[in-house]
Amino acid sequence: MPNGRSKVITIAGKDRSAIGLAGPYGTAYMHSATTGRFITSDYYMEDYPDWWKKFYESKPQNKYFAQDWSLLLPEEAYVRSTADDRPWTTKYKDLGHAFPIQSSAAPRSRVRPTMMR
Repeated sequence: MPNGRSKVITIAGKDRSAIGLAGPYGTAYMHSATTGRFITSDYYMEDYPDWWKKFYESKPQNKYFAQDWSLLLPEEAYVRSTADDRPWTTKYKDLGHAFPIQSSAAPRSRVRPTMMR
């Protein structure tokens, strides 16, 4: 039961991660690979807050669609990191598991932001 003195907001790439951490009294935002936005469920709120609507008005996430995600530095700068393309890696949301990674061609926009159901 909430004690009225804390506020929990989770932001995650996967819905189960966000919801599991937010619990029944927090607010969970999860990434939508379809729209590129962080969305939530009508379990947590009836409508998105004004700050969310204002942020996504200009569709800032769209500039990242259909672009390569590459290393920031030359590969030699990552000598202390584990190599890409290991047997245990997965293709999370079809992003691949080795750089460079090609993102989706284009976002699928909706007429108005709807709550996840």
